[in-house]
Formats: sequence, C-alpha cells, structure tokens
Amino acid sequence: MQHVVENSNASYVVCTKSNLSNARNLLLDKKIKKLFVIDEDSSCEEYLSIPQLMQQRPKSNQSEFVKRFESIEPNDLIQICFSSGTTGNPKAVSRTNLNIVQVLAICYPGFELVSEHDVFGIYSSFCHTSGITMLVISLCNGAKAVPMSCETESYFFDYLKNHSVTVTFMVPATVNALNKLSASKGTFSSLKKVLVAGEALSEDVAREFIRIYKPEYFGQSYGSSEMGFPTMKPIADGLNNLKSNGVPVHGQQVKISDFESNESLPPHKIGEIRLKGSQLTNGYINNPKANETSFDNEGFFKSGDAGHLDEFGNLYFAYRFKEIIKYDGYPVAPAELEFILMEHEAVKEAAVIGIQDEEGYGELPKAFVVLKEGFADIVSEKALIDYVSSQVSYYKQLRGGVVFVPKLKRTTIGKIDRRALKNLK
Repeated sequence: MQHVVENSNASYVVCTKSNLSNARNLLLDKKIKKLFVIDEDSSCEEYLSIPQLMQQRPKSNQSEFVKRFESIEPNDLIQICFSSGTTGNPKAVSRTNLNIVQVLAICYPGFELVSEHDVFGIYSSFCHTSGITMLVISLCNGAKAVPMSCETESYFFDYLKNHSVTVTFMVPATVNALNKLSASKGTFSSLKKVLVAGEALSEDVAREFIRIYKPEYFGQSYGSSEMGFPTMKPIADGLNNLKSNGVPVHGQQVKISDFESNESLPPHKIGEIRLKGSQLTNGYINNPKANETSFDNEGFFKSGDAGHLDEFGNLYFAYRFKEIIKYDGYPVAPAELEFILMEHEAVKEAAVIGIQDEEGYGELPKAFVVLKEGFADIVSEKALIDYVSSQVSYYKQLRGGVVFVPKLKRTTIGKIDRRALKNLK
C-alpha cells in the first residue's frame, strides 16, 4: 500500500473497516491528509465516514456542476490504476477521460456486449481498470450493474445465480472453477454472454463451460491496465473461434513485431503484441524509465506478450514473454505446462514458474499445485512430474519439482500472483 500511495502522489486514502489498521499507518506520512472509510457509520478525528458524508451533503448547485463539467478536457487525468504486479512492483498507470470513454467501443455495433436489458456481474475490483471499465459500460448502456466481492468461486457461483446475471467478465481460473462447481451445485440458465481475459484459456475448458452453462456468446478479449480492452471477438461469432482473442475494436490498432529487430511480422508469425489507439495510456506516473522503454518509435505500446494475427485480423495470445522460463537455452511457456497439469484428474489448479538452476542450465520449471478434495493421499509429486514428462520435450520437464499448496495466491482480478510464488520455498 505504501508503494501505491507514494507512486500516485495520493493525498487521501479510501478504505474499508477490514483494512483500516493498515491504512492508519499511512497517516504517519504527512502527505496523507485524511482517511475515508466506506463502511463506517460515523466519523472521528482519524477518519471520515463516507455514509455520514453522503447524508450531510449540501444541495447540489446545478450551475456550479455545469461550469465544472464544461471545463473537463478529454486528456484530463481521471484515474490512476496500478499494473497487476505479478512479476514486479506495480506501476502507476495514468488513465484519462478519453481512455475510459473509448473502452465503450466494446459495445459499438458488432461488439454489443451489454444492452439495457442486461444484468452485468462485475467481478473485478474498482481499483483495477477492468472493474471501472465494466461499471462505465453498464451505466452508459442502461444495464443493471451488480458489483461482487467474491472471496471464493462458490460465492461467485451463488451471486451469478441469485442475481440472474446475464453478462459477466471472468479470468480463465474462474471459468474452470465454475465448470467443476457444477458437479456439486448444479447450473443456472441466466448467463448469456461471457467475456474472458487475463491469461491464456484452454479451448477444452471453454467448451466444457459452454456445454454446462449454455451461453449464447463466449469470447476472449485482450487487454491490460495500460491498454484497456482493445480487442474483442465480435458478438456475431457467438460460440465460434474460441481460441481467438478477438479483432481490434473501433479506434484501436494491433501489430505483431519481432522482439529483437522490431520489424512487423506477417500473419501466423509469433512475435510481440503491440497496440495503439485511444484506449492506450499516456504513460506511467513517476516512472520515466518505464515510459522510455514501453513504446516503440511509432507510438505502439510494447505489451511484453507474445501472440500472432491471422489473415482475418484475429489476435491470438500465446504467452507472456516476461514469464518465459529459459532452460538450457530453450524457452518454456508456463501456460503449456499448466494446461497439461490441469488435465490430470487430481489437479484443481496449477501454476508454473522458473527457479534458478545452480548447475548453470538457467531456470528449472517448478509447479505449484492445488489438489482436488480426496486426492491428497493418492497422488504424489513424482506422479505429476512423470505425467508431464510423458507429454513434453526434455527441456520442458518439471525439473524444479512439484509443490502441493492449499491455494494459489491471486491478484484482485484473479490472475495468478507469480511474484508471490517466487517467494515460496
């Protein structure tokens, strides 16, 4: 939290009662003027109660509101969000009025994700770009927004069912969890449109979800805190082309460049995904070094992700270049090993990282695995190592071992926190 406060030049902090004790420590920094608590009924010297302030608010001055509204410029800073920080310290990402408004492109003709008849289940935190994006999309299209604070997938299942949610955004891990929950909790029929982003999604997992929940549309998007949602599968594609992360939405450009030469690559050649358009951030705050290295000479954002385009302009995400494990000079994509592990009957969740090899081979792939209930005394680490080895080349084997863990730590939007895994023994 201290890192976030310092890098955003914050003067005030909004928190809940559950994290008030941590927020109190920030008052020692004289830059923080006051705390605001969103679920406390009364104020005190230390903090102000937002519910109390709402009750005491003065009558609105329409002319003053209009005056302030007319002074707003498209490139005014409206939000500072932080990159997920799964591989390093989160960076402060600037988001302007124009950035936020242009995300509505995923509801333009051809990409009508949300309508006034929908109930939008917002799974992401509002401190993340995706949470704010989904809220804005809901409000601007007249849909009912249902924010969720979901600590478990089971709670998320119940929320979707009880609120008759028709459209929602998920990460792949949640898709997989809902598939498995159907065995014990059944299913529901309200969900019509599902948008998935955040990490690579197995086509088998996607097809299983479609079989169970029968949505009319299931598509992948591609984006980040810096980029918004620049690609999406057209609504007309429905349940087809499940591997694609969509085509560029209105106002966005995508190209694939060679990681080393920076030359643009033709269709079906894997390289770095680079994006440009009105959703793209103007840059990081208080981080000139990152700004200098994150954009190419044409103004395209260098995502650090690998992927390719096909001849029709569809984008296909392959892996995150920063997560690539190098063993004996060969690249190993964690996503490939994770997909294989997830196909084992005993595995509920899996994450693979690279650990340093003391013998000089570079990095060794190491897996952290959450087992399904009832398998703890049946499946061994060696059994999973052998299972993977039987399906991959020698350099992709889990030479770093397998560690069983009760759960995988995730970010606020459900992505695996690989940085936290690096600190586990």
